[in-house]
Amino acid sequence: MDEQLINVGKSTKLWAQANEIPCQFLEECKSTSDWAKEAYQIHHELEIFISNHQTHGRGRGNNEWIDNNKGKNLLSTWCFQVSQPPQPITSPLIGLAVYGAARTTWPSLDWSLKAPNDLYLGDKKAAGILLESVSRGSMHQVFIGFGMNVLAQPENIPHSTFLTSELGTGNDISTFKWDEFLSQLIGHFNHALNMCTKSLLSEEAREGLVRALNRNPIRPGLILEISPEGDLVLEKETIPWQTL
Repeated sequence: MDEQLINVGKSTKLWAQANEIPCQFLEECKSTSDWAKEAYQIHHELEIFISNHQTHGRGRGNNEWIDNNKGKNLLSTWCFQVSQPPQPITSPLIGLAVYGAARTTWPSLDWSLKAPNDLYLGDKKAAGILLESVSRGSMHQVFIGFGMNVLAQPENIPHSTFLTSELGTGNDISTFKWDEFLSQLIGHFNHALNMCTKSLLSEEAREGLVRALNRNPIRPGLILEISPEGDLVLEKETIPWQTL
């Protein structure tokens, strides 16, 4: 398979179009999360908003997603309709979905999950999740802001890395492999969102989260279990997911 330097945003748009997924693309926007909440068409069960550059990319809380490599990273918000209001377990389920998609696509890499919303390669951050939900009467939407360092990492952020660096391919990745990841990602998202309206995590999800979180080298301690509500159970303390 030929390797080529891809434009990540445009390649993601082409993948969405090939799979008949409603998709909006801008070369530049303030924030895909803000844009999505303004422009999302509620008659779509799924719509993806993608940009090559965000001027004010948002992370969790007051954090910013730093972006200075146009077209080299995935800057996106995935908007889904769900049948009932999403429950607090949605956050760990989406984290597990991203981890599962990455690990399935590139199983040789040292992926891990750092609660509540970061995907790591080794001891460095490679991707982040911003999860929001909106209810309008009987309509309920989940907005998954997903940023991933693919061909480059943010400047002056020493604790970050990017995918192709860890793959050892410099700044090249095949469009075939990228499409495979996106297909895995949407499949894992759909699986997570089928469970997100329940109040408790399944045993399978809890076990998967323990494995993903314990692989992270900067975790707060050995995680003995994840409670049905999504809390991290350590030897001497229990940490609610929502407080992280």
